[in-house]
Amino acid sequence: MRSDRKTNYQRLTFALIGVATPSDLMKDKQRTPFNIGARAIQLDGFQLQEAEPLAIGLQDKADRPMEVLRSVLDWTGGQPFLTQKLCDCIAQAEERIPAGQEKARVELIVQTEILEDWEAKDQPPHLKTIRDRILHNERQVGRWLGIYRQMLQAGTIKNEETEDHKALCLSGLVVRKQGQLQVYNQIYQHIFDLSWVNCQLESLRPYAARLNQWLTSGEQDETQLLCQQDLIDQLTWAKDKQLSPEDYSFFAASQERVRQAIQEELDAAKAELLEVQDEIAQAREEEQRVKHHWQKLRANSTGVGED
Repeated sequence: MRSDRKTNYQRLTFALIGVATPSDLMKDKQRTPFNIGARAIQLDGFQLQEAEPLAIGLQDKADRPMEVLRSVLDWTGGQPFLTQKLCDCIAQAEERIPAGQEKARVELIVQTEILEDWEAKDQPPHLKTIRDRILHNERQVGRWLGIYRQMLQAGTIKNEETEDHKALCLSGLVVRKQGQLQVYNQIYQHIFDLSWVNCQLESLRPYAARLNQWLTSGEQDETQLLCQQDLIDQLTWAKDKQLSPEDYSFFAASQERVRQAIQEELDAAKAELLEVQDEIAQAREEEQRVKHHWQKLRANSTGVGED
């Protein structure tokens, strides 16, 4: 009987479903008793055909409910919660959407019901949850925001399946598509835009203003780089944090500038030392010349007395 029970236990399989990476579940990777798989499960947003049942609820609000739904998906990227929320906002609107005005009317509803004063209207919380997933990790947030800023500037970045890329995907803000990472949808891109990223980074990094000016100059304005004591202070601050490539480039450029400044000071001191040594050598030569002159005079004076 006990043997049968052991066999039954061997067939048990546990699946943990949620927002976590395998490394989050394996704090001690050498001793974990679990066989934790690292296989990512890609959850794509709604496609038009999959979301078609939602169009039924829009029939009383639009002449062409499927076109309205198409415009909804253009904004939400098929993200299930946002898609249903936007459809509900349209269903609650008083005016019917006539044919040909689907894009304009859906955009207006997105602006007024979701984007404007979004923190107050984010009920139940969805956008704030995504924001908090990015900002809650004090050690990683600088690096995540730096990567996300590169994504906003370039449109997409290559998905390298790093822990940082996985974390951004798990936040819900970013999605994998054809080997690339991009912002999940237009709504997220409007709310978590470059201004938002820069604002967050400025609040996190004591040297943010200098870094931004340096980046704006194409990394050419050396006056924005950190001097020796500032560099020491900021490197101490950054010691337990993982920052973006831009931060480390800024530190490296500052270190090179400090090295050059120290080298220039050493060269100047060396030149000054050589100048002093040259003056000393000249003084000694003059001393020897004078000494030799007096010796010659003394010798001549002694010879005259004997005659």
